[in-house]
Amino acid sequence: MSDFRIERSEKLNSEEHAFWTAALSDRDFGALTLPWTEAVRTAGPKNLELYYLQVYSGQERRALVVLHVLRSLDLSGYIGRTVKKIFSWIAKLGWRPLAVDLAFLEIPIANLGGIQFAPGAESSSQAIASAALAHIRNEIPYSVLCLKATPTQPGEAAFAQLGMLKTDFLANMGVQFKGEKSFEEFLKRINPKIRTQCRAYSREFVNAGGTIEIIEAPDQAVLEIMNRLYSGTLQYHAENSNLELPIPLSPEFFPSLVKALPGASRVFLARLNGDPVGFSLVLDSGGASYFTHCGLDYARTVPSRAYFNLYYAMIADSIRRGVRNLELGAEAYQVKKKLGAVACPTVYHFEVKNRVLRAIASFVARNFAAQEGAQLK
Repeated sequence: MSDFRIERSEKLNSEEHAFWTAALSDRDFGALTLPWTEAVRTAGPKNLELYYLQVYSGQERRALVVLHVLRSLDLSGYIGRTVKKIFSWIAKLGWRPLAVDLAFLEIPIANLGGIQFAPGAESSSQAIASAALAHIRNEIPYSVLCLKATPTQPGEAAFAQLGMLKTDFLANMGVQFKGEKSFEEFLKRINPKIRTQCRAYSREFVNAGGTIEIIEAPDQAVLEIMNRLYSGTLQYHAENSNLELPIPLSPEFFPSLVKALPGASRVFLARLNGDPVGFSLVLDSGGASYFTHCGLDYARTVPSRAYFNLYYAMIADSIRRGVRNLELGAEAYQVKKKLGAVACPTVYHFEVKNRVLRAIASFVARNFAAQEGAQLK
């Protein structure tokens, strides 16, 4: 019998919220966990369920687990473009044979593990994970159960001992600063050819009438611009990515998130001759900054180099504010590597309830592992 007790709820009460906000405040992404999850809840699709599992030892809280369940998620969007087209045609006939219920121990759309340990509880990570998994197996209907893990978060070594299947997933990229005092000083640590390119791209952007404004308290007008530009990025992703976005978000996401994070969010808004053409959103937590979203008018940002200049602005701002590291997330790997970002691999530990679905899940896992980001170590 487990030494841990689980309390599951869809939302935390004010006392619980205050406890975990304080307990996770100095952790990477820790201070963002609750406002981020609630923003996803506000803007997420109807087939998304979100739960918090509080893990207790006696009366002491030892971990907070973020669990999200996607009902009837169509796996055809994660096997490959050809398969997706075939099953999209079949779906028009009213049949979706690959639609399954997936449960994730993961912070939704953050590509980060969903188990947050209270201070001092990391030594019990395997037992805590086992207790959470046992609760989910007994209480939550699902077809596939997935546990996201990264080397930088406590517990990964223990998670590998849980007897689950495993597949590599998209790495996160990050820049760790080394005491630089300016962006120009930062450039000295990267490849001379790339350094020259950065300076050239900066000049091209300025010559095209480019400016970047840093906005700490975006108003309604800025939020509307962000949503408009982000829709362009979503369209580009749909046309060019081998992986579907599993959790589409409504325009309520950005307003909900920045409202919950006063003083911890920054919007970098790129303009050409005054017209907004791109933005990046950066959130602060535990001495680190997180680049979480980007929206672009591709027809204008590509020739003007605005996209690259958003990265330069985020790095320069992080250095100016004394940030320890700037986390850049997944995708756009070549751009990030050239700027000195280092990969942090992620994996899924997973289990499948039936043999037929296990074969399908193996195809999905293979497609995950074949992505560029899954091969970065």
